[in-house]
Amino acid sequence: MNTLFDLQAQPTIRPHFADPEDTPRLASQNDKILALLRVASATNRQLAVISLKYTARVSEVREFLENNTGETIICHRGKGGLNTYSIAKLARGVR
Repeated sequence: MNTLFDLQAQPTIRPHFADPEDTPRLASQNDKILALLRVASATNRQLAVISLKYTARVSEVREFLENNTGETIICHRGKGGLNTYSIAKLARGVR
């Protein structure tokens, strides 16, 4: 199983979305979210503890996974706005 720590490439912070001085903090949040999702699925409540803008971080990690590992992050909509995120293999030919 590949993690950010096994791969040389890491999710990139989109420069037009973040100030350069924020890049290390945001990259750390990406690492924490990926590490959490590698262990188990996580709710939006859990992800918000790592980053208030967790949807942006999830998008960056999703892009990284799709381009490097053949995986993606899926969101399972729950009742009352409590959603669950998990890593899944991409279907062949889907990107």
